[in-house]
Amino acid sequence: MDIINFEKQHVKEAAALAFASYCDERQVVKELPQVYDVPDLNGFAENGLGVATFEDEKMIGFLCCCAPFENAFRATDVRGIFSPMELIECKPCADYAFAELPKAECSFVYPLYLALYRHYCKSPFFNLSAYYRCILSAGAQG
Repeated sequence: MDIINFEKQHVKEAAALAFASYCDERQVVKELPQVYDVPDLNGFAENGLGVATFEDEKMIGFLCCCAPFENAFRATDVRGIFSPMELIECKPCADYAFAELPKAECSFVYPLYLALYRHYCKSPFFNLSAYYRCILSAGAQG
């Protein structure tokens, strides 16, 4: 396995990999919207902050991020980066107000938390058992 800098020549293969991953996830989560392509990844190749992983000259993964920015996550003393998984246009809903949940009300969202965690464990996109099988297999090979 080779991990190298994410460059322009990797964009097409990375986009195909991201699209295939999204389509796999959509088979499990029917609520996800159908898409026909992924956002342009060229900016990630240009900023020099990404990597691509290849095995036998085939891309098997990539990780990219936006340039570091100040006041990350609304903290005034933290500099951070963000690695977007996907861009989905979210339109505001007229009947909903968005606000931070008060600590006293956190117990009301616990059932949702459990449901999301169960989804996370079963999702092909986040499936850790596949990750661990890959790690164990790589270790067994030497």
